[in-house]
Amino acid sequence: MTMEYLAVVCRSLLAVLFLASAVGKLRSRAAYARFTAATARLAPGGPPARRVAAAVVAAELAVVPLVAFPGTVLLGFGLALALLTGFTLAILAALRRNDRAPCACFGGAHGRLGYGQVLRNLILLACAVL
Repeated sequence: MTMEYLAVVCRSLLAVLFLASAVGKLRSRAAYARFTAATARLAPGGPPARRVAAAVVAAELAVVPLVAFPGTVLLGFGLALALLTGFTLAILAALRRNDRAPCACFGGAHGRLGYGQVLRNLILLACAVL
C-alpha cells in the first residue's frame, strides 16, 4: 500500500511541476523569449534554440496527462526522466563553463544557476524512477 501512495505522490508532483514549468514559459512572450535565450546559452552548438525550446515545452505539457492515467503512466515517467536528465546535464555543463546565468526554468529570470538545481533535479529523477 505504501508504494501505491508513493507512486501517487510522485505522479502528482511531476504533473504539477511540469505544468507549472510550461505555463511559466508560455505566460508571456517575454517569458518564452527568456527561456529560448537560456536554451541557446545552455545548449550551445546544438539544434536551433527555437526548436529545442518548443520541444521542451511540448514535452513538459505531455508529461501532465501521461502521468495522470494508469495506462500511460510509465510513458509519462519515462518522458519526465528524459527531460530531467537533459536539464541536469545542461546545468552541469553550464556550471563547468562557469555560466551561472538564470536558466529561465519556469519562465522567469529568478536565481542564478547552481548546484541547488542539480540537487532538485536529482530528487525529481528519483521520483520518476520510483
